[in-house]
Amino acid sequence: MKTLLPKCIARLLLALSVGCLALSCARAELPELSLAPLIALGEWIELDLGEGDTSQSLRIRSEGTESVDLCVFPLQQDAEARLELTQNGALTASGDGVFAVAAATLQGGEEAQLRVSGRGRVAIEVSKQALSRCCDMPLEVEDGGRYDKRIALPEDDHWYAVRAETGGAAIIACAPEDEALSLYMRVFDETGALVASSEALPSGAAVLSMPFEPAERYWLRVNAAENQVGGYRLRLLRSDETKAPNAIQLEQSELVLSGRSVEPLSISVEPEDACPLVFLDSSNAAAVTTGANHSLEGREAGESVVTAYAYGGARARCAVSVERVAVHSVRFGWDGLTMTAGETLAVSASIEPVNATERGIVYSSGNEAVVSVDAHGLLTAHQTGMAEIFAVSDDRGLMDRLTVTVQPAPKRYRALLIGEQTYMEGVEAQREGSVRSIEGVMSLLRSQSIYGASYQVTTLMDAPADAVLEGIAQTFAQAAEGDQSIIYITCHGFYQAGMTFFLMTDGSVLSAYDLASALQPLAGDFIVLADCCGSGGLIGGNADALSQGVTETFGGLF
Repeated sequence: MKTLLPKCIARLLLALSVGCLALSCARAELPELSLAPLIALGEWIELDLGEGDTSQSLRIRSEGTESVDLCVFPLQQDAEARLELTQNGALTASGDGVFAVAAATLQGGEEAQLRVSGRGRVAIEVSKQALSRCCDMPLEVEDGGRYDKRIALPEDDHWYAVRAETGGAAIIACAPEDEALSLYMRVFDETGALVASSEALPSGAAVLSMPFEPAERYWLRVNAAENQVGGYRLRLLRSDETKAPNAIQLEQSELVLSGRSVEPLSISVEPEDACPLVFLDSSNAAAVTTGANHSLEGREAGESVVTAYAYGGARARCAVSVERVAVHSVRFGWDGLTMTAGETLAVSASIEPVNATERGIVYSSGNEAVVSVDAHGLLTAHQTGMAEIFAVSDDRGLMDRLTVTVQPAPKRYRALLIGEQTYMEGVEAQREGSVRSIEGVMSLLRSQSIYGASYQVTTLMDAPADAVLEGIAQTFAQAAEGDQSIIYITCHGFYQAGMTFFLMTDGSVLSAYDLASALQPLAGDFIVLADCCGSGGLIGGNADALSQGVTETFGGLF
C-alpha cells in the first residue's frame, strides 16, 4: 500500500534535509576549538615563551574558595614572565617579577584563566596562601635540621627556607617514611632562579648537594609524584668544607643484620680532607632503616641495597640482608596492678629477645565492662571488679596475662556556703552575723580530713536567686557518684504552701522546689543545711507539728 504525503509536507521535509546537509558541510569546514590546559593548585608548570612574541593560557579550577599566590620562577638567564588572572571576564590579579608576583581569591567550582606572557623558559605555580604551601610563606630550616612532614593531599607541595650564615657545603635529602613515595626537590636563590634539582634514589628518596654562599637565603620546594600522598623526613647536612670527594669507601660491601639489631657502617671519603658529608639511603625501608652516625637497623627479614651518597655525587653501595629472629617470650612487667574507676594507665608487654624481627603485640581484655584496653596497651578502668589483660605476640602467638583490680574512685568533698546579710531597704531588716556564720562553717569544713581528703569550699555572699542556682551548677558540675557535697544557706526565710522559701537580699525568692530541681541532675550525695525561718519545710510534713515536737522533746531541759 502506497502512502501519499501532501505536497506541502514533502517540500518541508526536502528543505529540512537539504538544510541539515548544508549545516553538516558547514560544520566540517570549521576549525576545531582547543581549550587551554587545566592546572591544579600547587602544580609545577614549565613554559617556553620564546623570544617574547607569544603568550600562553592556562585554566585554574578550585574545589573550594582559596586564597592563592601567582608565582614565577625563571629557568634560564634573562627569562621573565607577566601573569594576568581573569575571572568571569574581569582582570582580578596581575604581576611580574619572581616568586609570588600577585595574589587572588579563587571561588570554588569556578574556572579562572591565567595568561602568561614574556620570554624564555619559566616555571609557573599557583600556590595556596598557607604556611609551607607557598614560596612566600616557607618553613624556616636550621642548619643540621631534621623535619617530619606529610603530603596530605595529592596537590600539596611544601616550601622551606634556609639561610646559610657561613656558607659551605650542603646535602639536602628527603626520604619517604612508611608509604611508597617518589619525591623531588628544587632549590632557588634570592633571584628566584633554579640553582639545584634533586636526584632520585631507589627508595623514592630525593637528594642533592650544593655549595651555600655566605649569608644567602635559599628556597626549597618538595613535592611527590602525581597523586601520591604520605609522610617523609627532610634532612639538611652542613659542612664548612666544600671540597668534593673523588670517591667514597665502605668497610663492607655486604652486611648481615640479625633481626632488629643495629650496626654502624664504616665510611671514609677520598681524599681525607674532602667534605665528610654522607647521606645513607635504603632501597627497602621495610627491611633496613638508616639512623644517626651512619647506623643501619634491621626491621623485617629481607634484602636492601644501602647507598652512601657523598657531597658532589660520589657514591658506594652495600648489600644488606636481615635474618629473621623469632620471638622467645612476651611478658608484662607486673603480675597484677590496681586502678581506680575512671583512671587510665598505659602498660606494655615486652618482646624477647630485643632484636626479634616481628615485634607486634595484640592486647585484649577478659572483662571489658571492668577494664578495656586499646591497641597500644592503654587501660581504662570503668567500674569496680577484676579483669585479666592479655598480650599475644604476632610471631608464634605467645601470651602473657596481667590481672587488674579496679577499686571505687575516691570520694571528693565539696561545699557551697551561701550567706544573705545586706538586704535591700524595704525587703527585710539587716541580718547580722551571716558573714561570721559562713566563716565558721568554712573553718570547720576545711579543718576536716576524711581518709586524707578535705572539702573544697566555695562561698557566695548576698547573691540573688538566679546567681545561687548558677553557683550550685558550677560548684558541683564535676561531682561523681559517691562524692559528698554540702550546701549551707543562711538567710531570711518563710514557710508557705507546704514548702520553705529562701529570701535573697535583692528581694528575689528561692523555693525548696527550685533547690530540689537544681540538685536533681547532679551526681553524688548532697547534704542541705538551712539556717533560716521556715527551714523545717525542707523535711516535709506539717512545719507547725515539727516545731511542736521539737518543743516537747527539749522543753524539760530549760
